[in-house]
Amino acid sequence: MMLVSKNSDLTGLDIVKFLMAFAVIAIHCRHEGLVGASEWPLGIEWIVKMAVPFFFIASGSLLARRFDGVDIPTDEQRNVLRRRALTLFRIFGFWLLIYLPIAIYVYVGDGTIWWKAVAGYVYKVLTGGHSLWAWQLWFIYSMAFVFLLYSITLLSKHTVIALFVFFIMLSFINSAFVQYGIQSLKWVYVLTHSTLGGGECLTAGILFYRFQKQINRLFIALILSMASFILYVYELPIFALLGGLSLFILALHINPVTKPVFLTLRRLSMWIYYLHMIIVFFIVTFVVPRFSLTLFEVFIIDAILTFIVAYFVDYCQIHVKCLAPLSLLIK
Repeated sequence: MMLVSKNSDLTGLDIVKFLMAFAVIAIHCRHEGLVGASEWPLGIEWIVKMAVPFFFIASGSLLARRFDGVDIPTDEQRNVLRRRALTLFRIFGFWLLIYLPIAIYVYVGDGTIWWKAVAGYVYKVLTGGHSLWAWQLWFIYSMAFVFLLYSITLLSKHTVIALFVFFIMLSFINSAFVQYGIQSLKWVYVLTHSTLGGGECLTAGILFYRFQKQINRLFIALILSMASFILYVYELPIFALLGGLSLFILALHINPVTKPVFLTLRRLSMWIYYLHMIIVFFIVTFVVPRFSLTLFEVFIIDAILTFIVAYFVDYCQIHVKCLAPLSLLIK
């Protein structure tokens, strides 16, 4: 049985996804060589750090939405989740190949011995879910692993709650290592921060979809955003989860009339997310050392160039028949 598609009323999500794709650029365009501060002001930093959790939460909610009201046999549920995981691994592999020349350039430029470069590259990919200058790829790497886990546990009400508790505990354990340097937790962090790091937000999205009718959504969004900001100020865990969830709830209340442009925004948000580090690499490596640029100026340059490239690639993928397979890079 095919899953029911219910995406006709998600234009608010498409708009916020598009905006949050630029927030990811804001996260990655920081560099020591910039003029002035290399960090965003507190409020902006808090908002941009909601971007990736928001993407995870949206994906989890859409997964629950697809299964909602559909009686699917257990084996087929497993197959659906497993196929999606394999699709994500395929997308991950394609983008690793696209970013490979940048990694080679950096290793050669640093004079790294070839076997150390290979070992370092493999280690980053397996434990970090990314390669050099392709840090954003950990999103699909983690989502693929979590979907594989879902295919084993399935997504009954009690199972999802148990998984959420497990992921929250894992988040606290990893935060203890990162913030307090508890060395006994090192390998827990190394083995899980990228493979299962998106699990808490993905599962939160599923839970929200299933319980949303029982809550006052706008009131909850306000409480979550306030709690998130307080946790962020004091550098405490799960601030990004709470902030991303509040942003997701607010996105659901944006309901313009559905138009084809929102489908375009949906695709562009993915192209921007995957492509932006190529632009950031060239700007930070070849432009920043030669010109005195502030963080804001670098962000604007990166954002404009990434949008142009993303729009061009999307246009070609849609209108040039021989380039239609480019869609395999995003879906």
